Amino acid sequence: MELHRTTETDDTAAELAERARQATLSLYLRAAGLHGSAGIGSTAEVAQVLASMKALVDNVVRSLPELSAWLEQQLFAGTLPTGPGEATFECITRSMRDASAALARARNVGAQLGRDLETAQVASRNLVSP
Repeated sequence: MELHRTTETDDTAAELAERARQATLSLYLRAAGLHGSAGIGSTAEVAQVLASMKALVDNVVRSLPELSAWLEQQLFAGTLPTGPGEATFECITRSMRDASAALARARNVGAQLGRDLETAQVASRNLVSP
């Protein structure tokens, strides 16, 4: 995928995540043959989709520690918003701990998903042409 200066590099992280969400929903709809789409065209396309999905998962997995690090930096800098209830430091640190632990678990699960997608992709390539 090419990065165009006026779009991907200027978008916020939230905007990029939303576009990725929309793209993966479109992929699902296409693969399922919903909304009038033709579905998957060939075994070779399945292999290509799996390879792209593996790369997508790898990118998500790489992003998770960055999100955790950003939250941690904000905690140390004292810039995490406390909201209308003026949360206590204890509440903020508990939430931070829970978020970091969940992101670490997600990273492990995502890494396994990436390995499984790679296995499926390699196996599907064998179906394309022996």
